[in-house]
Amino acid sequence: MRSRLHQLTYDSDKAYQTLVSIPKAALMNWHTIRSYYPRLELNINGNMTPAKTSTKIATLNSTQALTMHLYLLRKGESSAEMDAYSSSLPKSFDEHPLTWVGSPRESLLECLPPSSKTALTDVESRCKADWKAVQQILEEDTIDTGPRRSSDYPAPEHIEAAYRIFVWAWLCVNTRCIHYSLSPSDMNRSLKDVDLTLCPIIDLANHALSKIRSFTVRRDTSNSSLHLEAPMFSMQKGEEVFFHYSAHSNSTLLSEYGFVIPRNPRPSEDDEPQEGGEVNIDDVMASLFEGENRQWKKELLENAGYWGDWTLHSSPPPAHPSFRVVAALRLLHASRKEADQWQDMIFGGRDIVHETNERLMRATVRSICQQVADRASKRVTELSTAPWDSRNSDIDILTRYASDCVLTLWEEEQEVSVGVIESIDRDEEF
Repeated sequence: MRSRLHQLTYDSDKAYQTLVSIPKAALMNWHTIRSYYPRLELNINGNMTPAKTSTKIATLNSTQALTMHLYLLRKGESSAEMDAYSSSLPKSFDEHPLTWVGSPRESLLECLPPSSKTALTDVESRCKADWKAVQQILEEDTIDTGPRRSSDYPAPEHIEAAYRIFVWAWLCVNTRCIHYSLSPSDMNRSLKDVDLTLCPIIDLANHALSKIRSFTVRRDTSNSSLHLEAPMFSMQKGEEVFFHYSAHSNSTLLSEYGFVIPRNPRPSEDDEPQEGGEVNIDDVMASLFEGENRQWKKELLENAGYWGDWTLHSSPPPAHPSFRVVAALRLLHASRKEADQWQDMIFGGRDIVHETNERLMRATVRSICQQVADRASKRVTELSTAPWDSRNSDIDILTRYASDCVLTLWEEEQEVSVGVIESIDRDEEF
């Protein structure tokens, strides 16, 4: 689970009661920091790169602006001062895989499942793109950041240290921001990477395994304050309340937030409900479409919006492949003459391409699952032995935590893929 120094506890037994109200001034978002950067404007177009609206004005999106603000605060280069909230932010994110390079946990990055490596690479790319955008703004002195000494400008040998501070600031934003409308009132659409805010109190809440145990966040449109309201059922005084970060796979939770949810393959009636296991199999699926004779199938999948994001799921039961997997494998076993039948199938005109195609699809799903289960079993064995065994007293607590996270990812791959194999062997319908 996400590591915390504190827990958010419940002080009443009334459902839906407001736990705490947080005034607009206590939030950290574009509106509350913009006075420190008068020559900076908010980029509402979602672009990753900074834009200059004139020779004196530059723009950043919310993630970049908030990250830059925390970055400058930590370096002591902002005209703002560290307040109680910014001072309470985590001192480090050593548990997050984005910080494992150069630590005893670095070798664990090579132990991640392929899909988790891809997810982490995507997160790192976003972080580096934001670093480049903020660097450009600061190097060109486009905005006022308060008095800076010439020695404060990072020399080449100090850029790595500056980037580590930026990563800390970026992870504060990426792991802690919630949706909060910053858009003009006449805009009806939500703007990704614009409508974001950092909010005290919510930072103390661990992730809820299900929405029923999560408090809700309601915005008061009259004064832009936020109200944290208790879960939908009565709780005992002093009981911990949680915040649901939305339904995510463990691979996403680790790459974005730095934690995983331990799997419980045989939950009892008293156990808290949790999201089902999910495994991404893009690497295995993509390999099936290699070769010139299958290029047309890849192009057809891309044009139809069915290329990639192929997953296996343990719930809702029975364990099953996603429809994207089923659709792609039906095309894999279709001829050019059957392409029209395949397209008719994805548009709902027919249930399957034909019976033989369906048998081949299910056999291929089983073969893929067996491949995933075999490699997962091998990795589980490797990670369950020295030096990564969590019972090994010679490794530090953070490395033990990291190895347990990686082990959980592989256990989930094994559990879900075996579950799908069992569904196929029982001739379950998907």
